[in-house]
Amino acid sequence: MTSKHRRFLEPRVPTPVPGEPATKTTGRLPDDMLDEQVQRFAVFSAVGAGLWALTVVIHAFVTPRTVGTVIPRLAIAIELVGVVTSVAAFL
Repeated sequence: MTSKHRRFLEPRVPTPVPGEPATKTTGRLPDDMLDEQVQRFAVFSAVGAGLWALTVVIHAFVTPRTVGTVIPRLAIAIELVGVVTSVAAFL
């Protein structure tokens, strides 16, 4: 026996009447909270830029001189893009 699934159309949410107070579920963050979030993002992007820069230094200078392994230039280029992106987000 096969079961048949029927699709029903549901009515859409009614449009509010003009002049009626609208219930707002979302909105702007308060200014002090927004400032804190911007500061947190700046710290986050600065830490990210520092970590990316560290990997560039390790892959470009430390690893070839200590282990003798050559790191592909594409990997170093990707890491440099990460540094630039994080610094741009910081600014």
